[in-house]
Amino acid sequence: MQKKRVAVIHPDMGIGGAEQLMLNIALSLQKKDYDVTIYTPRFDPNHCFQELKDNNLPVEVHGNLFPRHIFNKCFALCAYIRMLLCTLYVILFCSKFQLIVLDQVPLPIPFIRLFTSAKVLFYCHHPDKLLCTERTSFLKRLYRWVIDTIEEHTMAKSHGILVNSKYTQSVFYDSFPLMAKGRRACFCCCRAPKSSILYPCIDLSIFKESVKVDMAEVLELDEDQCRLKDSLQIISSLNRYERKKNLALAIESFALYLNAAYASQKERALLIIAGGYDQAVRENVEHYNELLTLASARHIPHRNIRFLRSVSNAVRTMILQRSDVLLYTPSNEHFGIVPLEAMYCNAVVVACNSGGPLETVLHGRTGYLLEPQPEEWAAKITELLGNPSKVRMMGREGQEHVIKTFTIDAFGNQLEEAVNKLLKIKSTKKTD
Repeated sequence: MQKKRVAVIHPDMGIGGAEQLMLNIALSLQKKDYDVTIYTPRFDPNHCFQELKDNNLPVEVHGNLFPRHIFNKCFALCAYIRMLLCTLYVILFCSKFQLIVLDQVPLPIPFIRLFTSAKVLFYCHHPDKLLCTERTSFLKRLYRWVIDTIEEHTMAKSHGILVNSKYTQSVFYDSFPLMAKGRRACFCCCRAPKSSILYPCIDLSIFKESVKVDMAEVLELDEDQCRLKDSLQIISSLNRYERKKNLALAIESFALYLNAAYASQKERALLIIAGGYDQAVRENVEHYNELLTLASARHIPHRNIRFLRSVSNAVRTMILQRSDVLLYTPSNEHFGIVPLEAMYCNAVVVACNSGGPLETVLHGRTGYLLEPQPEEWAAKITELLGNPSKVRMMGREGQEHVIKTFTIDAFGNQLEEAVNKLLKIKSTKKTD
């Protein structure tokens, strides 16, 4: 029997939560015996997840002839055009697909429905209209009204919509009246589909492999730190170098902790800021330098802080496995995969009490959900680093929680159910 073919189309297959999610969708469907190809307007083999470096999935780049911005303006418009060009290539020049999965940019959906018989599944990480908050000028408001209207009406034409959490689902319905009321979109005879929740997941196999990384070399530990390497108390914060991720909260909190800590505690404390960094993305470059300046202004010694950019899977795993505490700093994050990875690695998560972490972190059991105030976070860091047995106990419960709820197998099974429903395939699962 010939495999059913699936196209996964994503704006930029770099390193980030959305990219990890779309990669997991592709890998899960491949594991379920679908023939999967990823299409994207932007892909850098030197700045992507290891699975793509290892050529586990075919990746084709199309639509990249159109620029990513126009004089550092119109990023959203350019992304829409690039995704449309990429999709038109898939429609015109690629073999027939039974399913096309998109995220972030829904503009191509009406074209897919008009020119192909493929079912369209759209994954909404978070409404794009909410990510643009600067709308002071009339032209900017008009520009965003056009983009926002296109986003809602084209998304409504998909056959199925998935969201990543209950929080995102509520925001999704608040943002898109068409979806909430199941009304018809412009030029469409079908009603907008209801959304379903598909929680992101983590691939546990990544953390089960032996990590061959020289910690002292990667972190550039000094002689005293090398001597104390096994007893270092590591606090980590993993996120892209973007202002909305609020990495400054981790630095401010850690500075307050150091100011109140004893000399012996300071000697063993190390904050690691690590995450996605793309030299071609202006904000990444600017914000990285802003964080360096902040750490210097708060008089955090170099021996107590490290800034790492676009680390490999092996280094990332090493950081998580060696962390006692993970500081997850974004507010109203639609989901957040890093807290799951940290909990699986036995770290205690301190996160903002909003968004996705409300559904993943068990307050007081696997971590703490706090207001984004440096004083509160510093106090919790002090409490945890002063009580290693509590960290170990909470770490064990965190790992059990992730294994029970957020594995890639569970993700794959739920995704398969959604796809089978769209393609009208009867489930092959046995019933008791």
